Amino acid sequence: MHDKKNHINLDYLELMAGNDPQVRLTLLELLLSDLRTGLPQMRALFEEKKWTALQQAAHKMKSTLDYSGNQAMQQANLSILNYSGDQQDPQEIDLSLTQLEKLSSSVLIELEEAMIKVNF
Repeated sequence: MHDKKNHINLDYLELMAGNDPQVRLTLLELLLSDLRTGLPQMRALFEEKKWTALQQAAHKMKSTLDYSGNQAMQQANLSILNYSGDQQDPQEIDLSLTQLEKLSSSVLIELEEAMIKVNF
């Protein structure tokens, strides 16, 4: 089952699941959990100006976003990863975080729909 919707592309997740519905469900659950907790955490780290911790959170989010297949979110996260290191650019980070937050609502809806399909 290959889901290609407006905001997600689960081809990579499918490849990792290997046609095993239980593995697919587990990966979807992890993806949803990481997005729901990781993005607010990244926003908090930004507000607290904890650049190293933000860079680490963005690095973790990188693999999470690979499973979603959303290229715009991947690019925004990459920007955060780059600008939270030595080349700190709070304005660019804020713009990228805002983009991640806006895109995440549609991605989360589509991921929840994909989970429902696995359960049937």
